[in-house]
This record gives sequence, C-alpha cells and structure tokens, in this order.
Amino acid sequence: LRGKGAMTSPLESIPGIGPITGVAILFPITLSLGLDDAGTLILLASVYYGSQYGGSTTSILLNVPGEASSVVTTLDGYQMARQGRAGQALAIAAMAGMVDDMEPVPEPMRAAADQGYATATDLADWLVRVLKLPFREAHHVTGRIVAEAESQSLPLEKLSLKAMQAVERRITNDVFSVLSPEKSVSSRKSYGGTAPQNVRKMARSWLKRLEKGLARG
Repeated sequence: LRGKGAMTSPLESIPGIGPITGVAILFPITLSLGLDDAGTLILLASVYYGSQYGGSTTSILLNVPGEASSVVTTLDGYQMARQGRAGQALAIAAMAGMVDDMEPVPEPMRAAADQGYATATDLADWLVRVLKLPFREAHHVTGRIVAEAESQSLPLEKLSLKAMQAVERRITNDVFSVLSPEKSVSSRKSYGGTAPQNVRKMARSWLKRLEKGLARG
C-alpha cells in the first residue's frame, strides 16, 4: 500500500491515464528497482488497482473521467459532489471495488485469528471484572499466562486451567468463556461492538438508509 500511494498518486489525478497505461509507464521502473517476481507482481497490481480507483477521483470531483471505466461514475458521483457529498461518493467508489473483488476464505482467516494472542486483552478484562484484580496486577498475570501458553505453543483457549491457576489460583473454568476468538467477538455487545447480533442490526440499518437514498435518486 505504501508503494501504491507513492507510485500511483500522481497517475490517479491525471485524466486519461488509466490502469493499463499506468502499468506500461511504471513497468520499466520495476526493472530498475531490482524486485523479484513476486514483488514486481505486487507493485504492478497495486498500480493497476490504484489507478483504476484513482479514475473515479476526477470523475467525482471534476466530472472528468479519469479512465474509460470511470465514465459511469460521473453520472452519480459528480452529482453527489455538487450536493456536498464528495467524501461519501469517494468512499463508496473505494468500498465498492474492495467488496466486489473480496472473497473470504474462512479457514485461513480463523487460523490467523488464533495467532498473536489477540484475546489476551479479554483475559485481562476477565481478571479485573470477575476476580476484581487491579488492572496493573491483571496485566502482569496475563503476561505470565501468555508466556506459558507461548512456551507450550498453544493458543490461550487450549492452555489448561491448571497451568493458569499456577499463575493465579483464583482463576476458574469460567475464564474459557472469553478466550476463543469467536467468544471474544461475541462478548462485545455494547453499541458499536462486534457481537454478531450487533453487526446484523447495523447492516440492516445501513441497507435501509441506502435503499432510501437510492429511492430519492
């Protein structure tokens, strides 16, 4: 992303220079940088998609298509800009491209969620909330438990209760209710939280707002 921002930002603002032209212009630079095959492909893909999104910038702000596929963006995007909603139009253009090309792969995503002991914060919160430990002490206990889990190459939810009680004897089996990524996500039920019911509620709300906006034209 840093490469895309540095290399394609000038291209994005020049009408007529689209993804293919941008790749053609910058291809020689990839040779001079001495990148390997993977690095070259990543850079050129960033240039391609960055330029493609950049074409919508001039379409929305100036009513001048940045490249061929951005012609239709002028129909709604520029009108939104005239109504003072340019930021919203640019955000929609960016998100639409990401969502359209996105293909979630649950298994690697779940495996990645287990890495890095992301639920250590949930453990510390549990120690404060249930055992009434001062946060400074809870932080210290959590660090020792994470170190033990790491020494056994285990995620926190797979570490035994006995191992946790060796660090803090008052820990009970209830601690496992917050240690898995799924339970961590589900436990955040306050406004703006990540619990599935919250996400579904907000998704329905925004879909209704979008439908109303489309109905108004």
